This record gives sequence, structure tokens and C-alpha cells, in this order.
Amino acid sequence: WQKGLTYSAEFDCPEVAEGFSYASTLAKVVGTAILWGAGTAMGEIPPYYISYAAATAGKGNEEMDELKEGKDFVTRMKRWMIDVLQRYGFWGVFAFSSYPNAAFDLCGICCGHFRMPFWTFFGGTLAGKAFVKAPLQAAGAVALFSSS
Repeated sequence: WQKGLTYSAEFDCPEVAEGFSYASTLAKVVGTAILWGAGTAMGEIPPYYISYAAATAGKGNEEMDELKEGKDFVTRMKRWMIDVLQRYGFWGVFAFSSYPNAAFDLCGICCGHFRMPFWTFFGGTLAGKAFVKAPLQAAGAVALFSSS
């Protein structure tokens, strides 16, 4: 271990040990991936909370008002997302958070706007991001960068 504490211009890659496998590498990173997913789920709380507070105070949301009028593809997709969230609750949030979704902040805003209970929103978000999305992304990264 002292060799690692001294500076050397040479870098020696260690030999790959016997028994190195996809499963053993994934087992080493999946815990960290779950924590990363839990952290990203916690990052979805502010949009939800701000929208929930505004709805409770009786303030409107311009984004929601625009959804009633638009007929373009993006607006129809947003209306579809809102319909799924209202119809399926926890399972809708779980489905939208289980894959890399750049529009998930809008999902949190919609859940807050329609006053979805916090634990329904956060439970679905945590389950989807921490236990589905992040581990699958870790599995993909390990598969992509492993030599075997």
C-alpha cells in the first residue's frame, strides 16, 4: 500500500483476477446506484411541493392553463401524462420515473398541482428511480464497459 503513496511516472495496471465477472462487478455498484436513485427522487420534491403549495393557496399555473388550449403533439402528450397520473396515481408516477425521462419535473409539478398525496408521489418516484431506473442504468454501464 505504500507504493500507492509515492509518486511515480509509471502506471502499472493490475492483472485481472480470476473470477471477475459481470455479476460481481454489478454487485459492487448496485448499492451506490440505489443511493443515487434515492437522491434523484429527493430532488423531485421541490417542484412537487411548490406546485402543491400554489394549488393549496388557490393560485393557478400558467403551464396547466396552456394545456387546455393547445392541440400540438407536445401538448397532447402532456395531457396524456396528466390523465395517466390522475387515473393510476402511484403506479403512474412509478411508470414515469422508471426510465430516463427529461420531463419528469413536469410530472412532479402536475402531481403537486392536482394535490396528489405526498407519499403517493414520493413513494412512486422513489420506487421507480431508486429500484428500477438507477439499477438498470448501472447494469447497462457495467455491461458496456466490462471486458468480458
